[in-house]
Amino acid sequence: MLRPAESRRVRMAVICAAVLLVAAAIRPQAAAQDGADYEHLVDTYARGHLNEAVTALARWPRENVTAAVHGIALISQNGPGGPSPLRAAAMLHTDLAAALSSSDGSLSEFHFGLARSLVGLLTAKNAQLKGAQEFVQRWYEFAPTLYLATREIEKASQLVREGLTRSPANPMLYFLGGAINELQRSVPTTVVTRARGFSTAAGPSASLLDVAAAEYRRALAIDGHLAIARLHLGWVRFQQHDSRAPVDLETALADASDAGTQYLAHLFLGAIAEHENRLADALAEYEKARTIGPHYQTAYIAAIRTAAALGDSERARQAALTFVAAEKREDPWWDYHLGGVNMPALEWLRAAVRTQ
Repeated sequence: MLRPAESRRVRMAVICAAVLLVAAAIRPQAAAQDGADYEHLVDTYARGHLNEAVTALARWPRENVTAAVHGIALISQNGPGGPSPLRAAAMLHTDLAAALSSSDGSLSEFHFGLARSLVGLLTAKNAQLKGAQEFVQRWYEFAPTLYLATREIEKASQLVREGLTRSPANPMLYFLGGAINELQRSVPTTVVTRARGFSTAAGPSASLLDVAAAEYRRALAIDGHLAIARLHLGWVRFQQHDSRAPVDLETALADASDAGTQYLAHLFLGAIAEHENRLADALAEYEKARTIGPHYQTAYIAAIRTAAALGDSERARQAALTFVAAEKREDPWWDYHLGGVNMPALEWLRAAVRTQ
């Protein structure tokens, strides 16, 4: 069983590998400038050769990179056709910043700042460049989650606020604002280690939960079917002893199109049932979660514990044997409590800049 600190290390390793496979190939000491020019690297990225482009740019001295970005900024002022490489350039620096986040924080921040400035240029050109506004919106839906994954709350919060000035009425940004408040001073509950239940004693303060709930409601006022916001609202309401929590979770389950949200909805419904001492109902929900996420540990542990509490030792034993034999993957439970990267947004951004 992974403890929270161990899970965070594993999660960040998975994130770096998922964000960019080339991360292990980047060496900060490789200071000699690559011979390829910046426009070629941007074009290489846009043609889908992410590893090649990012690995090359990682070796450029900062002053050369700064000059190159300054050059593309000047080009962007020359009319509607000028900023066409801006999106690919923004993503080239974003991907490089993500790849460096666990090995060279200073260089990662440097490239992230350049990506942010390029997105700012896109914002100024959104009337002239088709699709620019949606790209900016998606970038701000992704960028704060890099900082949420490393628990850099203030940086994430600043990006959310900035995003709302550039992409007003974006429900995902209000959702992220809620998640930031929910994550503050929050630690994973001890469901996998205690004999009974989902403990919330060490969770966020009541005031932070109130703010988080308000942000989730704002997101849902814009998009009533935003399942992830409904899921978080339901779990916050459970912690607030609000009787509306089960309805929120059932609604999230009905609206969810991804397995992770469905898994957590069943897990949380099980937690509510267990809290109310409806152990048979709790076990049924945990089993549903286990079916949806057969590679995630939390539902197994909860099901084993609840079956044992019901006196069904054989069912508990069979679940334990299945758990031992199952391939283990990163549990959405940890992403919920420790922060996770918005991979769907990242994939959308990469696809948006890809040329034929």
